[in-house]
Amino acid sequence: MPDIIGPLALDGPVASGKSSVGRTLANQLGWVFADTGLMYRAIGYLMVHHDIESNDSKYLLELTHKATIDIRHEKVMLNGENITAHIRSPKIANRASIAAESSEIRELLVEEQRKIAADTNGKIVMVGRDITSIVIPDAPFRFFLDASSSVRAKRRLTEQIEMNPNISISEVKKAIDNRDKRDMERDVSPLTLSKGTRLINTEHLSLNSVVDEIMRLIGNSKTS
Repeated sequence: MPDIIGPLALDGPVASGKSSVGRTLANQLGWVFADTGLMYRAIGYLMVHHDIESNDSKYLLELTHKATIDIRHEKVMLNGENITAHIRSPKIANRASIAAESSEIRELLVEEQRKIAADTNGKIVMVGRDITSIVIPDAPFRFFLDASSSVRAKRRLTEQIEMNPNISISEVKKAIDNRDKRDMERDVSPLTLSKGTRLINTEHLSLNSVVDEIMRLIGNSKTS
């Protein structure tokens, strides 16, 4: 569909499938793929590296102001360093979630995310937790992927067991439930299904099925 113009905004809780779906959609459309959660993981990486635990740290805000973060091309570049291989640990994910609760940090990163979207002339699939509601709420294509925390825990366990063979499904589910609570209850840019955004339950759908459904909906919009 070369004449389709986005952007396409994709939100959802942790392990809902949004990154895999977004990446596949971008490949099929020939668009840029941007997972904004990687920006917060980059800040989480800074927090771990500098032993910062609170998001109201003046030092963290200073580091964020100075940071250059590029999340395109399937890499996470932080201040010119490729940190892609170092940001998947639960510890960094937890710090990223803490950083995401800061209005100052979110304001800085949202500004950068909007610049990335603008630079693509609408040919971008951007995923996160506030893309449809805050970052690009006027995107012509907006989707929210969801599934129960039990199903999402099974998906995340498959990813994390390689790093931690002793981790249990109950531990993963507890972490997901805690993350959901923080994301949905934070004062700034909470995770929510915004008006006009189409909900897709991925619980019983394969990756290809979700992608096919979104591609169908995009195609239908061209003729509606």
